Formats: sequence, C-alpha cells, structure tokens
Amino acid sequence: NQDLQQKGGRLILRRGPGKHTLLELLRETGADAIYAEEDYSPYARQRDEDIQRELPLSLVCGTAILPPGSVLKPDGTPYTVCTPFSRAWTSQMVA
Repeated sequence: NQDLQQKGGRLILRRGPGKHTLLELLRETGADAIYAEEDYSPYARQRDEDIQRELPLSLVCGTAILPPGSVLKPDGTPYTVCTPFSRAWTSQMVA
C-alpha cells in the first residue's frame, strides 16, 4: 500500500460475495471501472459473466499464463506431447 500511495493510489482489501463487494467498492471510491486478470476456470468464467452483466468489469490477460488455445502446433492443432508444448509455451512467454 505504501508503494501505491507514493504513486497516488491505494490498496483496499475486501472479503465477501464478489458482485456485492465490488458494487460497494465502486460506490465508496467513485471508480467507474473494475479491472481484473482473466481466469479460465469454469467457475471463474461464470462468476465474471455474472458480474459483467451488472458492473463495469474489464478482464485483462495475465503475465503468468497464456489463454487456452494460444499454444498450438504450426498446423493449428493442439500439442499432445509435453516437451514440444513446453518449448512452444516458453517461447511465447519470452516473446
């Protein structure tokens, strides 16, 4: 939080039901947007879709993982062997 305050921001931690907690946070801060790292699990996709129907949620790509389907063989099909997949995944992370 100290680092953020030096840049004019602040860190706020909350716990509770996502949609309700985010709505309260929007009202308290006067923010007009919510940005979150996209999560590809079925639970997270449903949760985020529900929130997006009522709140201004924008999902952004993370830096630690690539979206499903983004690491494919040159012919466009998915890898079935780990080592070639790992090499292709690593080359995309460096790029």
